[in-house]
Amino acid sequence: MPFGFSKSFHQSIGNASPTLVSGSTLMLRASLGLTLSGSNVLVWADQSGNGNDCTPPSYSPTYNATGINGLPSVHFVGADDLSFASFTAGLTALELFVVAQNTDDGATSVAPMAFTDDTGPNLIPFATNRQILDNTGSTTLQTTGFAPAAGKWNTPWLYNVVATGSEWTAHFNGTQVYTLASNTLGYGTKRVGKGSTLAYLGDIAEVILYPAKLSDADRATNTSYLTTRYGI
Repeated sequence: MPFGFSKSFHQSIGNASPTLVSGSTLMLRASLGLTLSGSNVLVWADQSGNGNDCTPPSYSPTYNATGINGLPSVHFVGADDLSFASFTAGLTALELFVVAQNTDDGATSVAPMAFTDDTGPNLIPFATNRQILDNTGSTTLQTTGFAPAAGKWNTPWLYNVVATGSEWTAHFNGTQVYTLASNTLGYGTKRVGKGSTLAYLGDIAEVILYPAKLSDADRATNTSYLTTRYGI
C-alpha cells in the first residue's frame, strides 16, 4: 500500500512559499543549511530534522546562488562530492526526488549520483545511448530504457524513484519511464555528486528522500511544486 502523508512542509525562501509533503528522512535544499568557506560547501545540512547532513570527504563542491532557474544550487565539477553516513538500514521502502541540471547535454558528464554506493554508481545517462541506469534502493542496476533527446540534460530536470520490496519505478520530469513489479531492496554508503569512478558536471538544487512509497496524490504534490519552482 502507498504510504500517505497528510501534512505539508512549509519554509519561506525569498518570495516563495514552498509546499512539499512532510515526513522525509532526508531533505537537502541549496537555499537552506549550507556552511561555506568562501564559495566551497563544507556542510549541506539536512532540513528534515533527522540530522543527515552531508560533508565533502575530499573535494568540495561550490555554492551557486542562481544555479537552477535563478535559484541556489550546489555546483559539482570532476571529483567534487558530498557524503553522509548510511541511514537507510531497516527501511522497507523509499521514494527519492532529485532536482538537477547538467553543465552540458550529457555528452561528457553523467547525472548526479544522488543516492549511490561506493562500488556501483547510479543514475547515469550514458553518452552513447542516453539511457538512465539506477540502483537506488535496489540490489540490481535498473536500465530504464529512457533516452532523452540531446540538450535535455542541460536544462532543469526532476528524477523520482520508488523502491519497495515488490516494485521499482522511475519518473523523469513527472512522467513514468520505467516500472518493474519486483525488487530486492539494497543500500550502500551514500554520496551526492561524484560516484566511485564517474564525475558529475552540473548543479543539484534539491534531494528529498522519504522512508516509504508516497501515495499518488502526494507524489503529484511534490512533482507539481518542484517542476514549477525550478522551471521544469
